[in-house]
Amino acid sequence: MDIYGVVCLDEVLYIVGHDHLRADLRTFRVDRVLDARLRAETFTPPADFDALAHVERATATMPGPVMVEVLLETTLE
Repeated sequence: MDIYGVVCLDEVLYIVGHDHLRADLRTFRVDRVLDARLRAETFTPPADFDALAHVERATATMPGPVMVEVLLETTLE
């Protein structure tokens, strides 16, 4: 994977980059990475790539539960 950026969003670290196995742009949570190896090859990330904007878009469209806490200041009636 060619890492284009590391982003902290809502106290979670994400890695964004080009995944050679999938031949696509991918986003991974750092706390879920089990193995990483330094490669000898180098690369140049796209000059106009905005890692934060990409992660914000990716997390906004992720399916899954959303935890919400609500405080109701009312009576039982």
